[in-house]
Amino acid sequence: LHGTNHLGRIQFGDLLTEQLNRGNIAAKDLQARGMDNADYLKLVEWMEKHRQYVMNPKNELAQLRSVAFMWYLGFMPKAAFVNLTQTPLVTLPYLGARYGDVAAGAEILKAMKDIPQSVMRGKKNLSQEEVHLMERLAPILDESFASTLGATAEGGNLARVLPQTAVGRGIADLSGKASYMFQVAEGYNRRVAALATYRLARQKGLNDDAAVKVAQEAVAGTQFEYASWNRPVFMRGKASILTVFMQYTQNMLFFLGRDPGAKRALVLLTAAAGVQGLPFMEDMLDILDKLLSTKNVKFDSRKELREAALEMSLNPDLLMHGVSRYGFGIPQVDLSGSVSMG
Repeated sequence: LHGTNHLGRIQFGDLLTEQLNRGNIAAKDLQARGMDNADYLKLVEWMEKHRQYVMNPKNELAQLRSVAFMWYLGFMPKAAFVNLTQTPLVTLPYLGARYGDVAAGAEILKAMKDIPQSVMRGKKNLSQEEVHLMERLAPILDESFASTLGATAEGGNLARVLPQTAVGRGIADLSGKASYMFQVAEGYNRRVAALATYRLARQKGLNDDAAVKVAQEAVAGTQFEYASWNRPVFMRGKASILTVFMQYTQNMLFFLGRDPGAKRALVLLTAAAGVQGLPFMEDMLDILDKLLSTKNVKFDSRKELREAALEMSLNPDLLMHGVSRYGFGIPQVDLSGSVSMG
């Protein structure tokens, strides 16, 4: 992963520098014409800082982040299974808003079947154009949250790509094994999103190149971009150890706030994780409890909601925690805590 990142810096570093030089020239041109270039200069300054971060990344405590991943998500089939909910909870509403719910659902189901079959049959069940799609998008299809969190080697030169100590090599090896199930699930999600989107785009009359581009956008828009260059500034550097799992939340909130499929996603999230699983809902209920409580009487909003559900002959657990409370049909399994964004 990081060897590829280093090669990417070599390939595109000069292009980034060239664009920055053009930005500086444009800023000077605005000033020469007597126009205000303050905002333009701020943009160029930010781009330069971003370039420095991408081209010469600092120590971000990668081994500690790797240990954090292994502690919470490593060797856990449950984590891999929950990861698979990204397709119905995000990809489906994303495509539904653009191509219609019925068509999107049908193509997603077909892609979910075709992807594993293509692996077993050597891609013989995919068309030549679809095989080409997978090859062209391979870098983003193989990228994953697990590989980013599990990374144990970072730096500004090729010598730092591989861990140099026995401890580093041990952590790298263990991290790869710990994240295997998670990475397989995420790779599956990304391929399903790409294939379903490509097929829908082609059905709408787009040519191959345009459909590939749309599929690439769909993968980034539904499975998210976890590369270090896409982290917010406050999630970079050594502070990144404190925000190890926040990038997913940030991406989801951005999706729910900006994407045309956001309303569909909220409906599906409510069905999956219940009222308490909606973004910030736990915090809102806590605030409500504080506001409505007195010295003598403690208000319990969760209890009130459960009692209201019973009065309406509804299942309180289903209302508060959704179908994930029952493991999406798996007996004796509660996944509501993992699916919740509350």
